[in-house]
Amino acid sequence: MHSARLALVLAAALVLCTPPCPAAGQDRPGPRAAAAWSGPLARFLTGGVRFFRKVISPVDGPRCTMIPTCSEYALDALNKHGPFIGFMMAADRIVHEYEEQRWARQVRTPGGIRFLDPVEENDFWFSGSGAEE
Repeated sequence: MHSARLALVLAAALVLCTPPCPAAGQDRPGPRAAAAWSGPLARFLTGGVRFFRKVISPVDGPRCTMIPTCSEYALDALNKHGPFIGFMMAADRIVHEYEEQRWARQVRTPGGIRFLDPVEENDFWFSGSGAEE
């Protein structure tokens, strides 16, 4: 249930705080430019995740079976890729959390078995390396 609440907070932030599109003829920033952007949308999304971690998650209890948790993953993705790609990666992680368990490595923790799925293993298509180089 806490995953649905986090997804709702992130979706509302994206809808309410999306900046206007650039005027005709202006370049749109690519993924690398977005990663360095720390504007109001990025701060709002990060604040939403932190609000979830401090207020909602303690009431809901520890339910995440992944390492890092979905909120940690969202913060990592937002910090590394900016608000747009970071939001999409966080939403994808929340929606597909249980599907990821089929492919993710298992890690034994004091609380039991968890599944390792860091941002670095999911952003390979943004790295700029590959057949093009």
